[in-house]
Amino acid sequence: MGNSNANRCLVTATVLVLVGGLGCGTGRYEERLNQTVQQLGKASSFSGMHPPVDVPGTSVTVRLPQFFDQAPLPADSDPRRLQPPSIELAELKSTFEGLYSYGDGSKIAYYCYVAVPESPRSGARGPAGRLRSDLQTAIPGFSDKWQPVQCKTPTGQSLEWQHIAGTTGQEFYFVTAEGKEEYRSTEANLEFFSREEDGKTLIIGWRVPADVRKHIGPPDDRGLDKWASRVPGSVAPK
Repeated sequence: MGNSNANRCLVTATVLVLVGGLGCGTGRYEERLNQTVQQLGKASSFSGMHPPVDVPGTSVTVRLPQFFDQAPLPADSDPRRLQPPSIELAELKSTFEGLYSYGDGSKIAYYCYVAVPESPRSGARGPAGRLRSDLQTAIPGFSDKWQPVQCKTPTGQSLEWQHIAGTTGQEFYFVTAEGKEEYRSTEANLEFFSREEDGKTLIIGWRVPADVRKHIGPPDDRGLDKWASRVPGSVAPK
């Protein structure tokens, strides 16, 4: 069932009550139903996202907010853009980049990473455990642990993921107002989501300059606080 049909099913009962009370005919009912479906689509917490894209070598797709480039970075890009510094993600499948523009015309990058390593054998430390160890090495005094979170899906359901986050100084790809490409050191917000799926561990990571995090997003929903959990929630079988 497509998203439009699913939405129609969800609102039909409500609209029927409305139409019955107004005494409208079938044509007027269809018009009001379509308007309600369109309004729900615009209000969806997943509006403003790219269409699903395949995660190479896996059976899942993922949707990214439109403030990221829809196509992942090429594999021959600078390693400082492909991987988070000091934290090498095993079986990294795709790195998505976006550029935030400052008032003077300069731009700084932010990232979303999608990795799909094999899940551990019974009793062995898995990718999530290794990632936490990398965070402890990269961030002095890091003590955060994986915590369960519910991520809403486009169908209105939710999936449980594990979440971990931290802050540290890192280099980011930077383009000056004159167009010169370089790297700038600044405080970075790091956020990772992990979930076991079909014998593999899905890991989705965010790396964003701390000073621009609240400014990344559509005008009516600023910041990555909500968007971060939407991307894990949008993961679905192909």
